[in-house]
Amino acid sequence: FPEFFYTQIQINKNYPVGWHFDKANVGDSYIIAVGDFEGGETELEVGGEVHKKDTHNKPYCFNGSIIKHRCGEFTGERYAVVFFKN
Repeated sequence: FPEFFYTQIQINKNYPVGWHFDKANVGDSYIIAVGDFEGGETELEVGGEVHKKDTHNKPYCFNGSIIKHRCGEFTGERYAVVFFKN
């Protein structure tokens, strides 16, 4: 995504992060999850409904500062790589 500008990269290894907002982020972020795991979708709460996004080897873009999100349950070894600006 050559038009996407980011200032930081965060790598999480096997981190089951709960519901949160990315308070210091500005605008959109990209997330991709890699590794040998099952489950672990990025879950977004929009309008009171939970939407699951499969980010396993697939980048996904969303604004985590205004959309509440978390990592779904998973088994195996999961690395989440997040590209964002703050």
